[in-house]
Amino acid sequence: MRLVCAQVNPFPFLNCLQVVVSAKAILSVCPTADNNLTKMDAKIADCYRTIWQKLCQDVQVDGETKMSMREKQNLQDTVEYNRARIKQAKIVASQNLQDIDNIYKKVKAAMLW
Repeated sequence: MRLVCAQVNPFPFLNCLQVVVSAKAILSVCPTADNNLTKMDAKIADCYRTIWQKLCQDVQVDGETKMSMREKQNLQDTVEYNRARIKQAKIVASQNLQDIDNIYKKVKAAMLW
C-alpha cells in the first residue's frame, strides 16, 4: 500500500503570481495574434483563389511550367492544411481569452466574498 501525501504549497501567492503573469501575456498577445491571423487567412485565400484560377486555365504562374494534376492537388491540400492550422490557432487564442475572462470573474467574485 502506498501512502500519498497531499502537497501543501507554503507560498500560495506564487500560484497567483504565475496566473497574473500568464494572464498578462495572453492579454497582450492573443488579441493582436487573432487579428493578424484573420488578415493572413484572408490574404492567403485571395492569393490562392487567383493562383488556382490561373492553374485551372492551364496558364503559367510566375514563369513556371504548367503543373500536373498531382501537383495541383498537393498545392490545394497544403493550402487547406495551413488554413486549418490558422483557424485552430485562432480557436486557441479565443479559448485563452475566454479562460482569462473566467479567471477574472472568479477572482472578482472571491474578492467580493
